[in-house]
Amino acid sequence: MFYLQGVTDLSPTRAGLMLLPMALIAGVLAPVVGRWADRVDPRLFTGIGYFSYAASLFWLALVMDSSTSVPVLLGPIALMGVANGCVWAPTSSTAMRRLDLASAGAGSGVYNTTRQVGAVLGSAAIGAVMQARLAVHGDVGQAVADAMVLPAVVVLLGGLATMAFRTGEQSVSAAR
Repeated sequence: MFYLQGVTDLSPTRAGLMLLPMALIAGVLAPVVGRWADRVDPRLFTGIGYFSYAASLFWLALVMDSSTSVPVLLGPIALMGVANGCVWAPTSSTAMRRLDLASAGAGSGVYNTTRQVGAVLGSAAIGAVMQARLAVHGDVGQAVADAMVLPAVVVLLGGLATMAFRTGEQSVSAAR
């Protein structure tokens, strides 16, 4: 949003609408991926999601500068929609699937709290990187582009960790 409003001079409404492709793609993919993740190893989808997210952030870091046209940003934003559609449903169901009914509420609370704390810490880290890069470059576009690299690396590592960890089952249907 800093980039869209501060560098490309979009209004807050138009900047928000730039994220519409991400939301639409994620909204279409999430239920489909959720059903498929119950039949096959959910790491497949979370891996695709994390790698897509890392690719979209690296892509943004490459194209974001003061002369980038708004349509150029739609590709990486759409890829973020693929990432979100592939990550959240399988991650949530994997976190909850082995809990008994009596523990489900507490498990859901822990999962969602952890997710929210991670989001807040990630946002703070990105803000700190942007501020540091802004002090070096003095250019908001370059500072925001540089700040995209940190979450891209973290998400890439998350994707690698996801693919490396065994869930103790090859698929949910095999356990049933």
